Amino acid sequence: MTRERLRLTRRNSRRSRHELIRLQISLGNKDAARSLLDQIISSSFDLLPVSARNEFLEQRTLLAKSMTEFLKFSQRKPVGF
Repeated sequence: MTRERLRLTRRNSRRSRHELIRLQISLGNKDAARSLLDQIISSSFDLLPVSARNEFLEQRTLLAKSMTEFLKFSQRKPVGF
Protein backbone atom coordinates (compact mmCIF):
# COMPACT_ATOMS: atom_id res chain seq x y z
CA MET A 1 0.00 0.00 0.00
CA THR A 2 1.43 3.37 -0.97
CA ARG A 3 1.47 6.31 1.34
CA GLU A 4 -1.02 8.13 -0.89
CA ARG A 5 -3.55 5.37 -0.25
CA LEU A 6 -2.96 5.30 3.49
CA ARG A 7 -5.15 8.03 4.90
CA LEU A 8 -5.04 9.13 8.48
CA THR A 9 -8.41 7.99 9.75
CA ARG A 10 -9.57 6.56 13.03
CA ARG A 11 -9.41 3.08 11.54
CA ASN A 12 -5.64 3.30 11.25
CA SER A 13 -3.76 2.56 14.41
CA ARG A 14 -1.41 4.95 16.09
CA ARG A 15 1.39 2.53 15.31
CA SER A 16 0.75 2.67 11.56
CA ARG A 17 0.80 6.47 11.64
CA HIS A 18 4.01 6.40 13.65
CA GLU A 19 5.62 3.98 11.18
CA LEU A 20 4.42 5.97 8.17
CA ILE A 21 6.07 9.09 9.59
CA ARG A 22 9.23 7.14 10.43
CA LEU A 23 9.43 5.89 6.84
CA GLN A 24 8.88 9.40 5.48
CA ILE A 25 11.78 10.65 7.59
CA SER A 26 14.08 7.82 6.52
CA LEU A 27 13.23 8.43 2.84
CA GLY A 28 14.14 12.08 3.24
CA ASN A 29 10.57 13.36 2.88
CA LYS A 30 10.83 15.58 5.92
CA ASP A 31 8.22 18.08 4.76
CA ALA A 32 5.65 15.31 4.25
CA ALA A 33 6.46 13.83 7.66
CA ARG A 34 6.25 17.26 9.29
CA SER A 35 2.88 17.85 7.65
CA LEU A 36 1.48 14.52 8.88
CA LEU A 37 2.71 15.18 12.40
CA ASP A 38 1.24 18.67 12.42
CA GLN A 39 -2.13 17.21 11.36
CA ILE A 40 -2.00 14.69 14.20
CA ILE A 41 -0.91 17.23 16.80
CA SER A 42 -3.51 19.81 15.78
CA SER A 43 -6.47 17.44 15.53
CA SER A 44 -7.22 14.96 18.33
CA PHE A 45 -3.89 15.00 20.11
CA ASP A 46 -5.40 15.26 23.60
CA LEU A 47 -7.39 12.06 23.05
CA LEU A 48 -4.24 9.99 22.54
CA PRO A 49 -2.56 8.18 25.44
CA VAL A 50 0.41 9.99 26.95
CA SER A 51 2.85 7.41 25.58
CA ALA A 52 1.58 7.94 22.01
CA ARG A 53 1.75 11.72 22.41
CA ASN A 54 5.34 11.41 23.56
CA GLU A 55 6.23 9.29 20.52
CA PHE A 56 4.73 11.81 18.10
CA LEU A 57 6.40 14.71 19.92
CA GLU A 58 9.74 12.91 19.69
CA GLN A 59 9.34 12.60 15.93
CA ARG A 60 8.28 16.22 15.60
CA THR A 61 11.30 17.32 17.62
CA LEU A 62 13.55 15.61 15.07
CA LEU A 63 11.93 17.67 12.32
CA ALA A 64 12.11 21.06 14.03
CA LYS A 65 13.13 23.89 11.71
CA SER A 66 14.08 26.30 14.47
CA MET A 67 15.07 26.40 18.11
CA THR A 68 11.58 27.63 18.97
CA GLU A 69 9.99 24.58 17.35
CA PHE A 70 12.52 22.32 19.00
CA LEU A 71 11.73 23.69 22.45
CA LYS A 72 7.97 23.62 21.80
CA PHE A 73 7.88 19.95 20.79
CA SER A 74 10.61 18.63 23.09
CA GLN A 75 8.43 18.89 26.20
CA ARG A 76 7.06 15.48 27.11
CA LYS A 77 5.08 14.12 30.02
CA PRO A 78 6.11 11.16 32.14
CA VAL A 79 3.92 8.15 31.50
CA GLY A 80 3.95 6.97 35.10
CA PHE A 81 5.85 5.02 37.68
